[in-house]
Amino acid sequence: MVHVQRLEGSRGPRRLLDRLKSNIRGHIRAINVAIETGTFKTEAEDSVAEMFMRKADDRIFRVGPPAGPTSSTIYQKEDGTMDVYYASEAFEFGKYGKEVDFGNEEVAETPQKQSQDEPEQTSQSSQDHIPVPIPYSTAASEFLYGYNPVLAALRGRRRKMYKLYIHPHIFPKDFAKEPTGPVNQVESARANLATLARDANVTLVNKVITQQLDRMSDGRPHNGVVLEVSKLPAPPVLHLSKPDLKQSSVRMELAKQSAEEAAVNGTSNEMQIAAKTWRYPLVVMLDGILDPANVGSIIRTCHFYGVDAVAVATNTCANLSSPIVAKASSGGCEAVRLLSLPKPSEFVYESGRNGWSIYAAEASSAGSADKTRKLTTSSVAADSPLAKHPCILMLGAEGEGLRENLRKRADGFVAIQSSAKPADMGNVGVDSLNVGVAAGILLESFLSRPAAAPKEKDISGELGW
Repeated sequence: MVHVQRLEGSRGPRRLLDRLKSNIRGHIRAINVAIETGTFKTEAEDSVAEMFMRKADDRIFRVGPPAGPTSSTIYQKEDGTMDVYYASEAFEFGKYGKEVDFGNEEVAETPQKQSQDEPEQTSQSSQDHIPVPIPYSTAASEFLYGYNPVLAALRGRRRKMYKLYIHPHIFPKDFAKEPTGPVNQVESARANLATLARDANVTLVNKVITQQLDRMSDGRPHNGVVLEVSKLPAPPVLHLSKPDLKQSSVRMELAKQSAEEAAVNGTSNEMQIAAKTWRYPLVVMLDGILDPANVGSIIRTCHFYGVDAVAVATNTCANLSSPIVAKASSGGCEAVRLLSLPKPSEFVYESGRNGWSIYAAEASSAGSADKTRKLTTSSVAADSPLAKHPCILMLGAEGEGLRENLRKRADGFVAIQSSAKPADMGNVGVDSLNVGVAAGILLESFLSRPAAAPKEKDISGELGW
């Protein structure tokens, strides 16, 4: 609870005192909104501290009990309430002080009673600091948030990057909580981000308020670091040609793009694939997966296994530009080759004609039209089709699975077999896997090198295109 009071005997222009009081109230009200909407739960104290660091004509409040009519102070009492005394000037103090302890108390504004010597505030003045503007460098800018996604974007340089925001208090606190971020590495991590930003000609912004980052991240955890970027490159592909193993590349037939789309996606029609390996290329195709967290999780898994590309059906899947995808992929989307598919059925059909084998993931209980085309992850792991030909593995939505027009294009259906369960394990109706988990099991089976396969494929007889 915060009480705002004017010190008796304080001097100075009345308008400055009224403005200070209005600013304090407006800022606390904005903090309340964030708390009530769940925007943050553990950062309220940082916002309160920052409020007093930024107000009073850019000076800083003194921490502790009132010290006279000319010193504005903030004082936390034993009952957890906070008294704010605003006066004619702020106390010159290098920082808001090691002795201040805001704890984990939520901040609320005491209903204000108008005293006789205080004029009633206008609704406009009391709302001065509630709206928090978001500065955009371009109309198409997006915001990545969280240490790992931002670090991956700065390293990958696949996007256009404009501004890097690092909160001076939240970033050190959140980074120290990470398994890979002990306190003694905080400054090193901050310096690393700053160096990568400078090398990429990205503007570094250190003066940023918590509410601004909260809006940029749409209220999701941001770790005190946000990067303004362009959309993620994902060229629209109609089909794939036969891989050229000698050049370690695959030609793509691109759909028509606008000038703006081409500026983001590029116009190259060649895709690099894994070289000097035992296998042909593997492309994972997603259809009907609407949850961006699932899409991001699959991309992260594909990055771990070294999948050559992830192709996403444009009209049936979550938007690849969603920052949730980037967050869930833990930065993997900045490295994995992404393709967008305006015509998924045509993509599968034409790629199949060019030598790609098409496999559809399905539940073990699903019935296939042709039993001879039904495989299990165990049989795939024992004799991976990637040793013989390039493959497209199609993954569909949880529950519904792949659409029928795509299933009809499949050369084979792959199911995950469950293991025997203990006799006392009850049946509670959970008989399927999350699509992200299923993707990992399927990729493990496809990318396991068969015992008979050489460590490196002989490409001397390959004719290329």
